[in-house]
Order: sequence, then C-alpha cells, then structure tokens
Amino acid sequence: MKVRQYLLKTEKIHVEPTLYPYSAITGKGNSLSRFLAFLLIAGLCIATIPASPVFSQTAAELFEKGKMTFASGDAQGAISLFRRSIESDPLFVDAYKALFFTLEKLQKHDEIVKIGTEAVKRAVEMDISDRAYIYFRLAKSHLALEQFIEAQEAAKKARELDESRSDFKVLNDEIEQKKREKAKKLFAEATELFNSGSFTQVVDTLGEAMRLDPSDSSTRDLYRKAQDEIRAIKAKKEASKLKATILATMRGGDLDAALAHAQSAMESQPDNPDFPQLKNQIQEQISKKQKAVEEAKLREEEEKKLSNQLEYHRNLGLRQLNQENWEEAARSFEIVLKIAPNDMDIRKKLEIARRGQALKNDIQKGKELLSEGKCDAAATSFKSALIQVPNSKSICTLLAKCYEEQTRYDQAVDVYKNFIKDNPEATEFIEKIGDLQMEAEKAKDAVETYKSFLEINPGRIDLVIKVADALTAAGNLNDAESFMSNHLKKKPLNLNLLEKLAQIQEKAEHFKEAIKTYKTILTTQPEQETTVNAFYKMGCIFMATEKYNDAIERFREVDKRHPNYLDVPEKIKQLVWKKYLPMIKTILIIAGTILLWVLWGFTAPLWDNLSEGKKGKKIQNAKALLKKGNLKKGVDLYEDTIKKFRLNQSEQKDAYYQIAHSYLKSGNFDKALLYSDKLAELERKNIKAYAISAEAMLNMGLLEKAIMQCRYALDIDPSNDAIHKIFQQAYLNTGKAEELLLEYEELAHSYPNNMTLRNIILKLKNEHGG
Repeated sequence: MKVRQYLLKTEKIHVEPTLYPYSAITGKGNSLSRFLAFLLIAGLCIATIPASPVFSQTAAELFEKGKMTFASGDAQGAISLFRRSIESDPLFVDAYKALFFTLEKLQKHDEIVKIGTEAVKRAVEMDISDRAYIYFRLAKSHLALEQFIEAQEAAKKARELDESRSDFKVLNDEIEQKKREKAKKLFAEATELFNSGSFTQVVDTLGEAMRLDPSDSSTRDLYRKAQDEIRAIKAKKEASKLKATILATMRGGDLDAALAHAQSAMESQPDNPDFPQLKNQIQEQISKKQKAVEEAKLREEEEKKLSNQLEYHRNLGLRQLNQENWEEAARSFEIVLKIAPNDMDIRKKLEIARRGQALKNDIQKGKELLSEGKCDAAATSFKSALIQVPNSKSICTLLAKCYEEQTRYDQAVDVYKNFIKDNPEATEFIEKIGDLQMEAEKAKDAVETYKSFLEINPGRIDLVIKVADALTAAGNLNDAESFMSNHLKKKPLNLNLLEKLAQIQEKAEHFKEAIKTYKTILTTQPEQETTVNAFYKMGCIFMATEKYNDAIERFREVDKRHPNYLDVPEKIKQLVWKKYLPMIKTILIIAGTILLWVLWGFTAPLWDNLSEGKKGKKIQNAKALLKKGNLKKGVDLYEDTIKKFRLNQSEQKDAYYQIAHSYLKSGNFDKALLYSDKLAELERKNIKAYAISAEAMLNMGLLEKAIMQCRYALDIDPSNDAIHKIFQQAYLNTGKAEELLLEYEELAHSYPNNMTLRNIILKLKNEHGG
C-alpha cells in the first residue's frame, strides 16, 4: 500500500492492484515469493520517479538508470547508481528520496544517517519542503538505530521547517516516548546490575539513561550510589593491597619501611581502622627491637668497659645505690668485697647501703606519721635517717615536705640547700627551692633561684614562665615583660610564652602592647580555645579603656565561637548600655526642649549630607590605599567607615568584598573568611564571596570545605574560571584526581550544553590518563 501511495504522490500514476500477485501485496505466501514481489513493486515505484528538468543530464541519466536497475531486482546496483547521481548533482532531491527508500527497505539505516548528515550540510540551497524531508528521513533512521538524541534534533529541525506536516509531530512524539522507554529500560537493567554488584556497568548504563532523560531523579540517585560503591570497592581493594604490602614488609624485617607504608595508608584511608592498629603493632615491634638493640649495646659496652666481674659489680652497685635500691646495691658491693676485700671505698658504700636497708622500717613509719599530720615527729625520724644516709634524695624530699606542710618554708629551703651543698649533682632541688620561695612570698629570691636553674636547663619553657611569674610577683612588671620578649625572640611562635607576655602587659596596663600580642596569638594559633580566650582578653582590655565598639566586636567574636562563654553575654549588655548611655541622655535633654527639636529638624538634613560626604570620601580614600598596595591602612579605613557610618547594601557589599580580598592577598585567611561570610549573608549568590572563601580554605589546608564551597559556587555559575581553578587545585591537593573527573562528569550531565565543563573534562582526561 505504501508503494502505491508513493507512486501516486510522485507521478499521479494509477497502479492497478491486479498487476501483482495478491500474496506479494498482502505479505501472504512463502518468503521467496514475497521477496520477488517486493523487488518487482519497488522497481516499478522507483522507475516511475521522474527526473527534474532542472538537474544536469548526467545526474538524471544515472537516476533513471538506477530506477531501471532496481526494477530488475538489483538493489545494490541501484544504490550505487543513486549515489553516483547525487555525487554528480548534490542537490538532486529525487535521487536522495530513491536512495533513502531503497536503503530503508534493506534496513540500512546507518548508511541513511551517513548520507543524510552530508545532505543537511547542503540543505540550505534546497527547497524548504525538501530540507524538511531530508531531516525527517534522517530522524527516522536515527530512531531505528535508537540514536534518540540525534533523532530528536533532526525531527525538531524538520518540524521547524514545515509545521504543517502532522507526521513530523507524530514522529517527534514517538521519539520522545521511545527515548523515555529506553531510559526506563536502561534504569531497569542498571537496577539488576546494581543488585548483582556490577557497579561499573551500572555507571555506564545510567550515563546513557541520564543522557536520554536528565530529569529523572531516581536515575541520578542510583548513579551516585553506584559511584559510591565503586569508590568503596576501590578503597577496599586498595586497603587489601596496602595491608598486604605492609605485612610483607614486616615479614621481610624492614620495620621502618613498614611503618612508612602504614603511615601512608592512614593518610590515604583515614577512616580505615586496620591501619592504625598495624601502625601500633609495627611501632611496638620497632620499640622492642630498639630496646633489644640498646640492651645488647649496653651489655656489649659494659663487657668492653668492665674487663672483669669486679668492675661490673662495682658499677652496678654504685648505680643501685644512686637509685636507693639498698638491697641490690649491698648485694653487688658484697660480691666486689669478696673479690677485693681491701677496697675501702666500696666498704664505705656497703655500710651506707646496709644503713639504708636498716632504715626501711623507720622511713615507712615517718611516712605514716606525715600522712597523719604529725609533721614534727616525722621530721625527727627523717633527720635521723638522713644523718645515716646523707645522699638520699628521697629522705631529703620527705624531710622538706614535713616543713612545707607546716608552711615553714625557710626551713624546707635550708634542707634542700644543705643537701645540694653535700651533693652538688642534685641540681633538680634548685627548682624546688624556687617554688618554696614563691610560696613564702619571697619572689625576688625566687627570681635568682629560677634563673640559676634556667642556666642549667635553657630549653625549659616552664622555667621561663616561672621566672616571669616571680618577677611579676616581685612587682617588676617591666623586667618581666622585657624578659619574656627576649625569650620570644628565640621562640616567636610559642603559645605559652605569648599568653604569659600578654598577661604581664595587661597587668602592667601596657594595653596597646597586650592587644598586639593577642593579635599575634590569633594569627599564629588559630585553634578554637586559644582564639576564644584571646578575643575575650582583648574585649576586657577594650572595655577597661572605654573603647566600647572594639570591646563589643571582640566579645561577639567570642560568643560566635563559644556561646555563653564565662560572663560574655552580660558584658555585651553592659557595653551596649555604656555605649548608648550618652546618646540616651542627649535624647532626654533634647526631648525636654521643643525649640531644640525644631532646630534639629532643620539641621538634620544638613548633617546627613555632611555625613554622606564624609562617608563617600572615606570610601574613596580606602579604595585608593588598596589600589596603591597599602592593604593594612586601606582595610583599617574601610572597617572604620563601616563602624562609623550607615552604608547602603551596595556600599556594604563593595566594602566587604574589598576587605575580604585584601585579607586574602595579605595571607590573613581567617579574616578573609569572616568578611566573605558577611558578603554572602548580604547576597547569597555572590560568586566573589564563594571564590574568596574557597581560596582561603584552600590556603588553610581545609580542602574538603574548599571543595564544598566550590560546589555551591558552580551551582550558581558552572562556567566561572576562578572557581574551576580552586576546585581543581583543592581536589588535586587531596590526591583524588579520579574523583575530580567524576565530579565534572556529573556536572556535565546536569549542564549538558556547557562547553566549559566539556573542555575541562577533556583536559583532565589528557592530564591524568582518564
């Protein structure tokens, strides 16, 4: 029937149905008869297609010859002749129709697509109806090949060229329906693959499904789940491989290399609990090995040094005596004296050890008396014991403690001094003397004591702080400040020294220097508690010096980081009251005088104009300073303008951006984050705010947060180059280049027409071998 319609449409020739066997028309009968009938009918159809008089003679001749060839049953020969006709005249539409007709009957849709694609490049020179026809045939072939996107584009162009054709609309609807059916089918296949654990195939299948129907949320969800599973499987395989490497290295005996592998594995997979356990095992083995090596080395050295048993037991006894292991020391000395009975020095040491053994019960009794609060009786017991064993540090400490419990600090100090006099090596008691002098409120003496001990132990920060505390207690605040400043030159980023210096400066009412020190703490130590305490102390200083705006700002920073910290809420209320109290008084005075109200009504506009002029000038000056590169002065002027003047929203946005950008350039990333957040609060979709925030987080090493900021920004503007650079750098710093590529592919699915995303994906694949 289609053949008859085609003939009637082309030449209006009446085709008599009786000329052909009934079985050939209806499809009944055997397959051979149907095929022969098809060739006969198709040949007559093509033979009746007339050549357009405007075409070249060669194209028309080839076309006519092709029709006759097809009529004779040689479809392939006809195709060749139709192709040659088109090559002779690329605008010969009838040749295209005959060629498409023949190829379609032979189910060669891929060749129709190839020829049709070339034809549409020249379609501009054809009639509109001819162009529409070519797009129509191209769409049908794409559809037959299940190339739905291409079919939809071709059908759309055909309909745009000829909206009157209902079959074009029907084809478009059919494409849309089959496209969705295919997407559903792919989703069903992907679901089965997901359930069977074939997650890579799921991603490939759903990628095609999302291309067909990007609006289906179920497809996107399953796609993400499959990606998560792939990552999990990859992480598990990687973990197994890393674990095998670590264990193999351990078995090989290279524990240092095994520890390095374990540390690398922990950094690669921080959430895997196996690697910390392996690391601990390796460290234990290393520790045991080192201990064994050290013990072996010690034994070897002692064997070399102690050429005989006499020297060995002599040294062992002296060591045990120094540790006040009286019984072990006595045993070693007895062995020495059996070998060398005339060694008088060892005999004296043996007597001390035996006296220590004999005093064991007396010392225990003294401890019990001390615990019962009978300090004098305990002191008598310990004095007697110390006479018997004059080099016992433990007895000396117990005796000093008896006096210390009674706050008889001078006597406790004398005990330690006398012991050091007889035993100069006991330098650790110098610090105890300083502590007792502080307890006795003899700070000046404590200063000298601590300093003498600091010369012996110059690296101890706690001793530096003790000297500063003693100087402060003695009222020498300037000396304390100078002392701390000198030590900070050696260790400028030590938090304990910075905090102590700030406390001293605050106590000495050197508020400007204290504020500067607290700012240094904020810059060098951004940890939460340290930041909170520094802001709190700065707020207290500003409050004491009646700088209420600065105080409120610092206390609000505290409240933001640690709500209800100490008395911060109450202090903010007090400061707000103090800040506005003069204003309230002024308002009450003005309220009492009607004339002043009238005058105020006249002068208010003038004042506003003057204020606006000052504000505008300050903003211009701030911008000029920033342009010249004077970031600190420019930012300070901007912040002062924000405090003193009421800015409209546009001015606020510009000010926050300028300040945030300047802080970012100067490396003050905390402040950059603070002002970028303020800018984002004013305008949620401000891409500059996200860019500054993300770059600051990148520089601070907060890679996951930087990535998250970039995601928000790319939802707003997926083509922003600055955000793409930060996004890629943050991901590359995490070492997850493959996940970066997955992120971009997912973005490309959401924005299929965005060429920026496609170019980035190509670049990443080239760079990382994707």
